[in-house]
Amino acid sequence: MAVPTDRNANAIAVCGSASCAGQTTIAINLALALHQSTGAPTALVDLDIVSGACSNRLAIASPVQTLADLAALDPSALDGETIDAAMIPHASGVQMLCASKVTEAESSTDETNIIGRFGGTFQRLKDTIVQKPSTPHDIPRIPNVAAVIDHLKSKYQYVVLDMPSGLLASEAHVMAQASTVLIVANLYDVSSINDTRKLLAMIQAQGIKHESIKIALNRATRQNRLPLTEIESALGLKIAAQIPNDPTVVNAAIKDGAPFVLSKPDSAIAQTIIQLAKSLR
Repeated sequence: MAVPTDRNANAIAVCGSASCAGQTTIAINLALALHQSTGAPTALVDLDIVSGACSNRLAIASPVQTLADLAALDPSALDGETIDAAMIPHASGVQMLCASKVTEAESSTDETNIIGRFGGTFQRLKDTIVQKPSTPHDIPRIPNVAAVIDHLKSKYQYVVLDMPSGLLASEAHVMAQASTVLIVANLYDVSSINDTRKLLAMIQAQGIKHESIKIALNRATRQNRLPLTEIESALGLKIAAQIPNDPTVVNAAIKDGAPFVLSKPDSAIAQTIIQLAKSLR
């Protein structure tokens, strides 16, 4: 499917340097903050076909069409109308493309049960997307996913991509379609810095420019972080945002399906995301 891409669109890939880094929470609230502050058309794409957390956290129930469905189509059957029909409007005005019909709770169950419920489609996608390449040249290109993102970039001013947790090299090439890559990291110690370095190397291997990569320090407190100068020196990048640790606000937002930039806009964590969104515009 050939789609004319609007090169002025701002596609932001949000990824975590480790599992449970909080990138999905940041991606959701960042998308809402971008739309809220600009009024520009904004899309949020959940790329984690295993977890599918975005739909739960936005209280979106039973999507009819998902990214998994689009990715499983024959490329000749994928067109703009089909992609547009899969987009779900959220009350905030953001348009959402859900990853799959697997819920966040279901994703914690045994993988065999998930494959049993969703059949060959899930297995084909898993084989295509999650396999580890033997060499960098073996990275699968997943043409349908690339076409979906290109189409959304032609229609929306902002496209926020929530990357899968525990990102693999076979998935990292998707970030080459982004104008900005935001790494969400919990940089508490040397090991977490090393995790972030590995992710940086993976991202840069996709030809993404150094200046296009931003780092947000999540769950920042005075007690649990290394000196910023030490972190920035180790990574060779400035910290774009220090997101405060506020489990009360975050957990309530997740439980209620109400992102905190809407439900608690005056909280310190919401204000930080709003400022981050302004810096990425």
